[in-house]
Amino acid sequence: QPSNFAIQLTAPRRKSLRAMQVSRGTRSSKTSGAVLQDSAFLEDVTKGWNWNIAWNPESASRTVYEVFSIVLLLFDAVTLPYTLAWSVPEEGFWMVAMWVTRLFWSMDLIISFFTGYQTKDFKIVRHLSLTSKHFLRTWF
Repeated sequence: QPSNFAIQLTAPRRKSLRAMQVSRGTRSSKTSGAVLQDSAFLEDVTKGWNWNIAWNPESASRTVYEVFSIVLLLFDAVTLPYTLAWSVPEEGFWMVAMWVTRLFWSMDLIISFFTGYQTKDFKIVRHLSLTSKHFLRTWF
């Protein structure tokens, strides 16, 4: 079963949530945020393309990704010293393995930019502008 992230990537692009709120007049004076007052509006938002949702760090797909990262890290921890100490040429299996790990770690940097994070009060933040700012503040 595909994750919400995969569904959003394949869904057609629609208007942004804010544009839909303004056009339908769904702002409420009782609260500071927008109130979804009709189910049709909710369906429009959930079916449409939404660039504001980052990859959930607690999703099953992210857990599988993290397990694969750990396996690849262990592989690097064993093979990198071996190839450097004995000057193993990058041919055949070693060439493929080294390029796979290089590409994976390069893509991991980009994927981490689009992954949500957990706040100090244990809330998951998945808004892309906030996750990108958090990534730049904490990783560099």
